[in-house]
Amino acid sequence: MRGKQKLWTFIVGFEGGTYISQYPDMSLLEAIKSFNSSDPSGQGAVPIDPELVATTGLEGVFYCSGLTDRDEYIAANIVATEIYS
Repeated sequence: MRGKQKLWTFIVGFEGGTYISQYPDMSLLEAIKSFNSSDPSGQGAVPIDPELVATTGLEGVFYCSGLTDRDEYIAANIVATEIYS
């Protein structure tokens, strides 16, 4: 029998690049921790603050932006979807 699981898609703009990652079958906080520890930029950690802003009028869509510890701009979009396994 197939079951549903949540899939978190991260689309992050950082230092002129766009980094896309997916994390299945975990909570949003766990996905953020996984993203933060994965170093998708290859240039040092690209931290996402767990205090995300839910996008008004949409479900499962989150956005945050700000400066990293190194004063570099970061913009993160996170989208939740359901997939069947």
